[in-house]
Amino acid sequence: MRHIIAVLLFFISITTFSQDSDHLVRDTTNLSARLDSINARMNKYDDSVERAMIDRQTKQSVDYFVQLQKERKAKEKKQAIIRIAIGIGFLIILIIGLRRRRKAKK
Repeated sequence: MRHIIAVLLFFISITTFSQDSDHLVRDTTNLSARLDSINARMNKYDDSVERAMIDRQTKQSVDYFVQLQKERKAKEKKQAIIRIAIGIGFLIILIIGLRRRRKAKK
């Protein structure tokens, strides 16, 4: 009799403390939800890192473009000064030539 009661208590305890299939389904959905949130966080992190790299490259390219513009403007300014100086020089030569011509005619 004792053996039968022990076996019955053993089987009853196994069935009462065992997990339901509903808990297993909920745990897998919960696990998939956790994995989805982890994937979303990783994608957000990857996007932020990629955005930071693009911003840095853009800033560097903009800085390089500004530097090229400054160099071009400096070169144009130098060329303009040289052209003005050449123009003034030719004007002086013209004035001197015209004055000599007048003196030669008198």
